[in-house]
Amino acid sequence: MSTTVIIYNQPEQKLLTQLFSNNTPTKIDLSDNGLNTDTELGKLVQPDTFALVFNGISWTSQTYMQWEDLRINEALQTVKNNYSEKTQGILTRFVASMDIKYQGKMSWVALLNELGKEIEA
Repeated sequence: MSTTVIIYNQPEQKLLTQLFSNNTPTKIDLSDNGLNTDTELGKLVQPDTFALVFNGISWTSQTYMQWEDLRINEALQTVKNNYSEKTQGILTRFVASMDIKYQGKMSWVALLNELGKEIEA
């Protein structure tokens, strides 16, 4: 079975996708992603792997939810000084609501109603 996985160089904020299958070489050229590694990435891929993340020191296999959590928190850190404290609070709560939504505990309608009420408050 084949699966496409995101390969992410976190310090450089670069990513690429790689198809893994039984024919995938164990060592992949990552120079386009700013990486030069001897890590056999194929060995890190699990059935639930969505992304392989290099944090500057080591590699981790992440599920979809772990990947979404990582990326949204990076985004929040990037924009935190661009907005007022009130707006930043709305953005942070919206991200938390998205996490709940992705867990299947909130609908899009409920999420958007919650966001709309905060914006209009």
